[in-house]
Amino acid sequence: MDIAQQVPQHPRVRDVLADQCQRLFFEYLESFDENEKKTMVDELSQPQRSTVLINYRHLSNFNDRLSRVIQDEYYRLLPSLSRGLKQFFREHIPKIDIEAEKLERFKRTVLNDKELYVAFSDVQMRYKLRNLNTSKMGMLIRITGQVIRTYPVHPELVSATFICSDCQM
Repeated sequence: MDIAQQVPQHPRVRDVLADQCQRLFFEYLESFDENEKKTMVDELSQPQRSTVLINYRHLSNFNDRLSRVIQDEYYRLLPSLSRGLKQFFREHIPKIDIEAEKLERFKRTVLNDKELYVAFSDVQMRYKLRNLNTSKMGMLIRITGQVIRTYPVHPELVSATFICSDCQM
Protein backbone atom coordinates (compact mmCIF):
# COMPACT_ATOMS: atom_id res chain seq x y z
CA MET A 1 0.00 0.00 0.00
CA ASP A 2 1.41 3.35 -1.11
CA ILE A 3 1.23 6.14 1.46
CA ALA A 4 0.97 8.79 -1.27
CA GLN A 5 -2.29 7.24 -2.49
CA GLN A 6 -3.94 7.49 0.90
CA VAL A 7 -5.98 10.63 1.31
CA PRO A 8 -6.55 11.54 4.93
CA GLN A 9 -10.23 11.82 5.76
CA HIS A 10 -10.67 14.89 7.91
CA PRO A 11 -14.15 15.67 9.10
CA ARG A 12 -15.45 18.95 7.70
CA VAL A 13 -16.28 21.39 10.43
CA ARG A 14 -19.09 23.87 9.86
CA ASP A 15 -18.39 27.43 10.84
CA VAL A 16 -21.53 28.07 12.88
CA LEU A 17 -20.71 31.75 13.39
CA ALA A 18 -20.25 32.28 9.65
CA ASP A 19 -23.55 30.53 8.91
CA GLN A 20 -25.39 32.69 11.46
CA CYS A 21 -23.83 35.86 10.07
CA GLN A 22 -24.77 34.84 6.52
CA ARG A 23 -28.39 34.35 7.61
CA LEU A 24 -28.51 37.65 9.54
CA PHE A 25 -26.87 39.53 6.66
CA PHE A 26 -29.48 38.04 4.32
CA GLU A 27 -32.21 39.33 6.66
CA TYR A 28 -30.53 42.74 6.69
CA LEU A 29 -30.58 42.86 2.89
CA GLU A 30 -34.26 41.89 2.95
CA SER A 31 -34.97 44.99 5.06
CA PHE A 32 -33.93 47.26 2.16
CA ASP A 33 -36.72 49.12 0.40
CA GLU A 34 -37.49 48.61 -3.28
CA ASN A 35 -35.41 51.59 -4.47
CA GLU A 36 -32.29 50.40 -2.63
CA LYS A 37 -32.66 46.95 -4.17
CA LYS A 38 -33.04 48.47 -7.65
CA THR A 39 -29.93 50.57 -7.10
CA MET A 40 -27.92 47.48 -6.15
CA VAL A 41 -29.17 45.64 -9.25
CA ASP A 42 -28.29 48.61 -11.48
CA GLU A 43 -24.77 48.83 -10.06
CA LEU A 44 -24.07 45.11 -10.29
CA SER A 45 -25.45 44.94 -13.84
CA GLN A 46 -22.48 46.98 -15.02
CA PRO A 47 -19.68 44.65 -16.19
CA GLN A 48 -16.95 46.36 -14.17
CA ARG A 49 -18.90 46.38 -10.88
CA SER A 50 -18.97 43.42 -8.51
CA THR A 51 -19.07 45.09 -5.09
CA VAL A 52 -22.06 46.20 -3.05
CA LEU A 53 -21.37 49.08 -0.69
CA ILE A 54 -23.05 48.70 2.71
CA ASN A 55 -23.33 51.53 5.21
CA TYR A 56 -21.88 50.17 8.45
CA ARG A 57 -23.96 52.47 10.68
CA HIS A 58 -27.14 51.33 8.94
CA LEU A 59 -26.11 47.71 9.55
CA SER A 60 -25.30 48.56 13.17
CA ASN A 61 -28.76 50.08 13.64
CA PHE A 62 -30.32 46.93 12.18
CA ASN A 63 -28.33 44.47 14.30
CA ASP A 64 -25.56 45.74 16.55
CA ARG A 65 -24.28 42.27 17.42
CA LEU A 66 -23.92 41.34 13.74
CA SER A 67 -22.03 44.55 13.01
CA ARG A 68 -19.62 43.96 15.91
CA VAL A 69 -18.96 40.37 14.85
CA ILE A 70 -18.31 41.50 11.26
CA GLN A 71 -15.95 44.17 12.54
CA ASP A 72 -13.99 41.72 14.70
CA GLU A 73 -13.98 38.77 12.27
CA TYR A 74 -14.17 40.52 8.89
CA TYR A 75 -11.63 38.40 7.01
CA ARG A 76 -13.19 35.17 8.29
CA LEU A 77 -16.77 36.24 7.48
CA LEU A 78 -16.25 37.91 4.11
CA PRO A 79 -16.94 34.72 2.06
CA SER A 80 -20.15 34.13 4.04
CA LEU A 81 -21.30 37.70 3.46
CA SER A 82 -20.67 37.28 -0.27
CA ARG A 83 -22.67 34.03 -0.28
CA GLY A 84 -25.50 35.77 1.60
CA LEU A 85 -25.50 38.55 -0.98
CA LYS A 86 -25.68 36.08 -3.87
CA GLN A 87 -28.42 34.09 -2.11
CA PHE A 88 -30.38 37.31 -1.59
CA PHE A 89 -30.29 38.12 -5.29
CA ARG A 90 -31.20 34.57 -6.30
CA GLU A 91 -34.31 34.65 -4.11
CA HIS A 92 -35.37 38.27 -4.52
CA ILE A 93 -34.49 39.23 -8.09
CA PRO A 94 -37.85 37.98 -9.47
CA LYS A 95 -39.68 40.15 -6.91
CA ILE A 96 -37.82 43.36 -7.79
CA ASP A 97 -39.68 45.48 -10.32
CA ILE A 98 -37.16 45.99 -13.15
CA GLU A 99 -37.20 45.76 -16.93
CA ALA A 100 -37.27 42.25 -18.39
CA GLU A 101 -34.13 42.83 -20.48
CA LYS A 102 -32.18 44.08 -17.48
CA LEU A 103 -33.49 41.19 -15.38
CA GLU A 104 -32.29 38.59 -17.90
CA ARG A 105 -28.88 40.23 -18.25
CA PHE A 106 -28.56 40.35 -14.45
CA LYS A 107 -29.48 36.68 -14.11
CA ARG A 108 -27.10 35.66 -16.91
CA THR A 109 -24.07 37.63 -15.72
CA VAL A 110 -24.34 38.29 -12.00
CA LEU A 111 -26.02 35.17 -10.71
CA ASN A 112 -24.03 32.72 -12.83
CA ASP A 113 -20.58 34.10 -13.56
CA LYS A 114 -19.78 37.03 -11.33
CA GLU A 115 -18.20 36.77 -7.90
CA LEU A 116 -19.91 39.28 -5.59
CA TYR A 117 -18.18 41.21 -2.81
CA VAL A 118 -19.32 43.32 0.13
CA ALA A 119 -17.62 46.59 1.10
CA PHE A 120 -18.46 48.79 4.05
CA SER A 121 -18.53 52.56 4.34
CA ASP A 122 -18.82 54.76 7.42
CA VAL A 123 -16.93 52.31 9.66
CA GLN A 124 -16.58 53.74 13.16
CA MET A 125 -13.31 52.18 14.33
CA ARG A 126 -10.53 54.43 13.00
CA TYR A 127 -6.78 53.95 13.41
CA LYS A 128 -3.84 56.05 12.38
CA LEU A 129 -1.59 54.40 9.84
CA ARG A 130 1.34 54.53 12.25
CA ASN A 131 -0.62 52.72 14.96
CA LEU A 132 -1.47 49.64 12.92
CA ASN A 133 -0.09 46.36 14.19
CA THR A 134 -0.78 42.66 13.81
CA SER A 135 -3.54 42.69 16.42
CA LYS A 136 -5.75 44.43 13.83
CA MET A 137 -5.27 41.73 11.18
CA GLY A 138 -8.55 40.34 9.90
CA MET A 139 -10.59 43.18 11.41
CA LEU A 140 -12.72 45.73 9.61
CA ILE A 141 -11.15 49.10 10.38
CA ARG A 142 -10.84 52.56 8.87
CA ILE A 143 -7.32 53.85 8.33
CA THR A 144 -6.29 57.49 8.36
CA GLY A 145 -2.87 58.78 7.50
CA GLN A 146 -0.69 60.41 4.94
CA VAL A 147 1.51 58.42 2.62
CA ILE A 148 4.59 60.31 1.47
CA ARG A 149 6.74 59.14 -1.41
CA THR A 150 10.27 58.71 -0.08
CA TYR A 151 12.07 58.13 -3.37
CA PRO A 152 12.39 60.43 -6.38
CA VAL A 153 9.89 60.12 -9.17
CA HIS A 154 11.36 58.73 -12.39
CA PRO A 155 9.54 59.33 -15.66
CA GLU A 156 8.12 56.14 -17.10
CA LEU A 157 7.58 57.54 -20.58
CA VAL A 158 10.87 58.47 -22.23
CA SER A 159 9.74 59.08 -25.80
CA ALA A 160 6.50 58.65 -27.68
CA THR A 161 4.88 59.29 -31.04
CA PHE A 162 1.32 60.47 -31.33
CA ILE A 163 -0.93 60.43 -34.38
CA CYS A 164 -3.71 62.98 -34.73
CA SER A 165 -7.04 61.23 -35.05
CA ASP A 166 -8.37 64.00 -37.34
CA CYS A 167 -5.58 64.53 -39.88
CA GLN A 168 -3.64 61.27 -39.34
CA MET A 169 -0.33 63.19 -39.05
